[in-house]
Amino acid sequence: MLKKSVVLIAIYAVLATSLLFAESISVGTTTLNLNGVVSPKSLLGITQLLGASPGLETAISLDSGDILYEAEGFGVEVGIWTVSSNSSSNLVLYIDYDAFTDDTLSGVQIGYDVYNGTDWIDSGDLFATLVRVGGTYPASANTGPIFIKRTDSSTYPPSTNYRTTIQFSLTAQ
Repeated sequence: MLKKSVVLIAIYAVLATSLLFAESISVGTTTLNLNGVVSPKSLLGITQLLGASPGLETAISLDSGDILYEAEGFGVEVGIWTVSSNSSSNLVLYIDYDAFTDDTLSGVQIGYDVYNGTDWIDSGDLFATLVRVGGTYPASANTGPIFIKRTDSSTYPPSTNYRTTIQFSLTAQ
């Protein structure tokens, strides 16, 4: 019997930041690749699409566009997750996230929801049940987008230092 294994992948290098209330913004792309071992040859990779540099053009705007609560659709795509493994365990992926905050703006928190391409996922909940094909978990069957969308339509103070953290836990059951 395999022991339950948990690897917590923390994206402390800021998954998404903003140029809130910027007059103009262009969205660039940057990547951040993280890997974590769950059991022999089990890998979790995260590719960050936006927001690698606070205050720079790669940040996302929190006050306009698809991220807004009122906007149609699923929000802004901020990353792609991928898992591959030859584990014989049943693998699942959990997510934890917190609000956007700025250390210089006491008490200001901009909430958002996460969409995994299929469902809206609350922090602490199951993000994805991984798919085993022929005894392994191929990356092609275990990959998907990460979207975020604001939970309110309030106005917040402008800042180029809003930050959030999204953590994934790959668990063998």
